[in-house]
Amino acid sequence: MIIDRKRLVRFLLVFGLLYTVCVLPWPGLRDDAANAFRSIGNTLFGGLRGDGNVVFSAPVDGRAAFDSRITLFDRSKRLYRDVPYDAHIYAYLPIALLTCLCLASPLPWRRRLTILAIGLGILAAFLWLRILLLLLRELTRGDGLGTWRPTRSQWWIIEILSGLAAKAPVPNFTLPVLIWAFLMHAVGGVRIRLGNRHG
Repeated sequence: MIIDRKRLVRFLLVFGLLYTVCVLPWPGLRDDAANAFRSIGNTLFGGLRGDGNVVFSAPVDGRAAFDSRITLFDRSKRLYRDVPYDAHIYAYLPIALLTCLCLASPLPWRRRLTILAIGLGILAAFLWLRILLLLLRELTRGDGLGTWRPTRSQWWIIEILSGLAAKAPVPNFTLPVLIWAFLMHAVGGVRIRLGNRHG
C-alpha cells in the first residue's frame, strides 16, 4: 500500500487529536495507570530476591515528582532502599504514543489492531526489561542490599545497558515510533509517496 500526501496529512491530524486526548490530565487517569503499573510490577518481580523481596508501591509523599517507588527489602538484615520511578513518563506515555500511531494509521482496522497488538507486546517487553536492568543495577551496589556479586565484565554490561535503557528518557518516544514504522512496513506493507511520479 502506498500512502500519498492526502492520506499522510489525514493520519497526522487524527494522530495529533488522539494523542492530545491521551495526554490531557483526565481525573484519576494518572493514578489508575500508576496502580496498574505497580500491580504488574509486583506480580513480575515480587519474588526476584531469595532473601528479601521487591515491592512496587505509591510514594509516601503525595506531592512527589514521581508516581511510584520500588522498594528493595532484605528482611534478614532489616535493610531497605527506595528507588523512585515515574510510570507516567516511562510507561504510560510510550504506550499511549504507540497506541495512537497504530489507531491513526491509514490501514484497514484489522491490520491496525494487528499492528497494535504486536507493537504493544514488543514495547511491554522493553519496558519491563528496563525495570529488570534497574533492579539488577541496584542489587550490585555494595551497601548491604547488593546481594549479587557480578564479575567485572557483567558489571560493565549492566552499567552500559542500564545507562542506555533504564534511565534514558529518549527511548520512551523514539522506540514506539520505530516499532510502529517497522510494523507498518512489515505487516501493513506501507510505503510513503510524497510527490507525483512523472514519466
